[in-house]
Amino acid sequence: MATKRILLLSNLPTPYQLDYLEQLSQLAEVRAVFLSSSEANRDWTLSSRAWMRVLKDGDIVTKWNELLPELAEFKPSHVIVGGYRLPLANRLKLYCWQNSVQYYYWLEKPLPAEGIRAILRSLVWRVTLPFSDGVLCIGSEAVQAYGKYAHKTFNLPYSIDISRYRVREPRMPEGVLRCLFVGQYIERKGVRELLEAFASISPGVAELTMVGSGDLLPLVEKFAGRNANIRNRGFVEPAALAELFAAHDVFVLPSRHDGWAVVVAEAMAAALPVVGTHMTGAFVDLVAPNGCGKECEVDAETIRVSIEAYAAHPESVLSDGLLARQVLMTSPAEAGNAARLLMHMLERQSN
Repeated sequence: MATKRILLLSNLPTPYQLDYLEQLSQLAEVRAVFLSSSEANRDWTLSSRAWMRVLKDGDIVTKWNELLPELAEFKPSHVIVGGYRLPLANRLKLYCWQNSVQYYYWLEKPLPAEGIRAILRSLVWRVTLPFSDGVLCIGSEAVQAYGKYAHKTFNLPYSIDISRYRVREPRMPEGVLRCLFVGQYIERKGVRELLEAFASISPGVAELTMVGSGDLLPLVEKFAGRNANIRNRGFVEPAALAELFAAHDVFVLPSRHDGWAVVVAEAMAAALPVVGTHMTGAFVDLVAPNGCGKECEVDAETIRVSIEAYAAHPESVLSDGLLARQVLMTSPAEAGNAARLLMHMLERQSN
């Protein structure tokens, strides 16, 4: 079997992508090319890897001229592009067609759309997705969204290296239930409703630690200043998150929309049950069908009810959390499993 040479083009490096690519690099030759090193509300500092490149600032032509020598030197057999609207995507597709290189998109489920916007988006999918070897879909909902447009679809969610996460102590919580939110402080993440929920919960029942950054930081600081059971930790580097997850009892993410939400898998890796919504890909695929969390809506009342239910039954925090870790270990959201899954998919495509 010939060694596969896989090139990924994406907008910027993320901790979970590096986890996954590190595992994949043990099974194939890998080159990851990123258009930028950072963006708003993603403030992390990541170490470089031998198989990783970040293109210099500049226009599309400049970036393409920098990418071309990478392509000539690496000679990929397979190219994966993290977005049909990503700059350079169409140029790279033409290059792959001219050089007999298999070309795949890697896509999250789309944001909700109605009316003319939905029609235009459907037209874009019709003229892009079929002209690829397939779409790697980040979760089952993405498979449903792109299935009728793509030549082939494969379920390949974002994944993490579970070995980097310390497991929460296997005990029932005593006293105050320690809850954690990690994510951007924006309306889409349900931050306002989450804060209102904990403002209505007695400080002796449950407390909330907020970790992140974003436009709603002033609101988070306001609630933290007024409520003894809400604390703002602000931005925390990815390397320090494992200890934070392990120091809490329950993870809460009441998103209005999340294509996947890697933080759900991170919480599960630490053996935390998850309170989340049916609009979050990882909750739909990993938590809900396996009963290792509680579903809420994007409103303060249902969040409060879910949290107080765990506080009233601490034994379920322990059992749901241990189940959550077991579910993750055997799922494609674990980086080693995901790397083997992609290799299997590509091998089947080659036969």
